[in-house]
Amino acid sequence: VQLRDAFENVVAGDSTDVLTARLSTTSSRETLDGSTTATFDHGVATFAGLKVIALPETNYTLDFTTSVGGNTITSVASSSFQITYATATKLAVYQQPVSGTTGTQLTTQPIIEVQDFYGNRVANDNSTSVVASISSGAGGTLNGSVTLTAVSGVVTYTDLALIGTPGVNYKLSFASSPLVSAVSNNITVVAGAPTHLAIATQPVGAVTGKNLGTQPVVQLLDFYGNLVLSDSSSVVSVAIASGTGGTLSGNLTATAVNGVATFSGLKLTAIPQTNYTLTFSSGSLATATSAALQVTHDAAATLRWITQPVATATGEDLATQPVLELLDQYQNRATSDN
Repeated sequence: VQLRDAFENVVAGDSTDVLTARLSTTSSRETLDGSTTATFDHGVATFAGLKVIALPETNYTLDFTTSVGGNTITSVASSSFQITYATATKLAVYQQPVSGTTGTQLTTQPIIEVQDFYGNRVANDNSTSVVASISSGAGGTLNGSVTLTAVSGVVTYTDLALIGTPGVNYKLSFASSPLVSAVSNNITVVAGAPTHLAIATQPVGAVTGKNLGTQPVVQLLDFYGNLVLSDSSSVVSVAIASGTGGTLSGNLTATAVNGVATFSGLKLTAIPQTNYTLTFSSGSLATATSAALQVTHDAAATLRWITQPVATATGEDLATQPVLELLDQYQNRATSDN
């Protein structure tokens, strides 16, 4: 750059003043680096190592300013120019993934950029292969097309699906050696629609005809075994699955609350010391069957003849001694009465 007087003559006598280069910018990402000043030598300032850090495919201009004898002199702007991106060094998440129902495709698929050191997209990159994986979060599986190749420096995923545990934070990692990897923000999944029932609390028998000693608690689970917290409407019914001569009474249905159906007041009237199992159902959902349970007899209420007495001579032992049994109200023998 030449320092000229009013008549366009080079001021050859100036070898002390310093000229500063300036870039027309629109954001903090655009700047000059390297040697941004040069000292006049006989009226000519020659720059060396001046670098432009800016956005590719954007028009920029340079101007130059100096102070001579207390007066500020600024050049007119240079012709406009553009820069290109540098070599690819890293990956960046351009569009963050957003999850939805576990096992289904992410509601917002991630978009990854191949970038240079300065964060510019390397638009001529059509070969970098990027692999998506789970970088944090227990018990998760990432399905779909996890490996894609960049097109014009962009990797656009379309069918990633996360199988995870609701309430757990997961992060996705995007890698392509030797580039620096990129990691997404936290994402979480929610349970899917209920597909089957599971018994959280097994029923335990008690006295026949009375409330069960432990009332059953049944969960509504999705395909992956997650509790469907959003279900507060499904009705679960109970019936005897196995064991003869038994009858259930009381509250034979329970409505789910946050995916859990809690029974109360359920009674089993049955034969003591006999194994029974209960089955739980709700519409088209896969049923659940309990472990075996038994009941005990109720309190003794009546007597019943087993063997009638047969008389003999007066004063002698009866030829056949009488035998009676104690029965509860359901005609079960009170075997515990000794």
